[in-house]
Amino acid sequence: MTSLTWRRRYFHLLGDELRMYKSDVDAGKPPLVVVPLAGALVSETYEDSQVKGSWRLRDGKGEVSYMSAVASASRTRLTLQDLLMFADTKEDKDMILEGLGIAIG
Repeated sequence: MTSLTWRRRYFHLLGDELRMYKSDVDAGKPPLVVVPLAGALVSETYEDSQVKGSWRLRDGKGEVSYMSAVASASRTRLTLQDLLMFADTKEDKDMILEGLGIAIG
């Protein structure tokens, strides 16, 4: 299901992947999403996200492939066209984009 609603999520940037959790207290559980960052692209163009201060993450093919954790330990491979992200402050955004840049290479 595609949603146009922004939702607050908690991320861990580990090596060359971005792991998404519902909240910081869920960080010990399997992630909701694991985004492989190899070949990913980051766009800060307003037209891409249409939200000031946000950015778009996609792989080099224009898609972000991610793993969606289900109730069991198994995961299903899915494809997502865009992962739109937002930080609370400019400092947070700068730090996240710097980390993504390092992870992407």
